[in-house]
Amino acid sequence: KKWDENFVVANLWEEDEDLILVRKIFTEEFLTKFAKAYKNYEAGEWEKAANILNETKEALGYEDGPSMVLLKFIQSYGCTPPRSWKGY
Repeated sequence: KKWDENFVVANLWEEDEDLILVRKIFTEEFLTKFAKAYKNYEAGEWEKAANILNETKEALGYEDGPSMVLLKFIQSYGCTPPRSWKGY
């Protein structure tokens, strides 16, 4: 199946039973907030991103790894992207 030229990896998020089950813990609100934080991060709006990530890091009732890692990275730069920042 994965060798098929029409195979799209992204579709697994909605088709694979295990991935569907794992994602059930993430609320729509959490996913929306995290996406907003990531877009702010990419755009160089690191203070805004950090504020949102401070919310998402504990929003699920436990420490969210991706939120924490991104927040720590942003904080390591004092919430200000380097001058050479290109969004990645």
